[in-house]
Amino acid sequence: MESSGYYFPTKRGEGRRAVRQETDRSKIAELMGYLFDILKSGAFMATDDGEVCGYCDYCEVCDREKAVGRAKALVSIAANTCLEPWGRLKNYE
Repeated sequence: MESSGYYFPTKRGEGRRAVRQETDRSKIAELMGYLFDILKSGAFMATDDGEVCGYCDYCEVCDREKAVGRAKALVSIAANTCLEPWGRLKNYE
């Protein structure tokens, strides 16, 4: 069995590490592909869920209320193909 992990390097994250045991490495490869597709497209979205902003250290920079509203508007445009990788990542289970 393999595992993957993530370090929370910020002051808020207190250097904690989240570890997840994986039995199916193809799922990780698929998820990483979604992340790389986002990088390749250059479409770095703010969240369209304001609740998630509670975990972000940059709320003061992006003006949370406006950023969430803009993200919701962009996501609702079906023809916005540059956001397809972001949508796949967001809907990943």
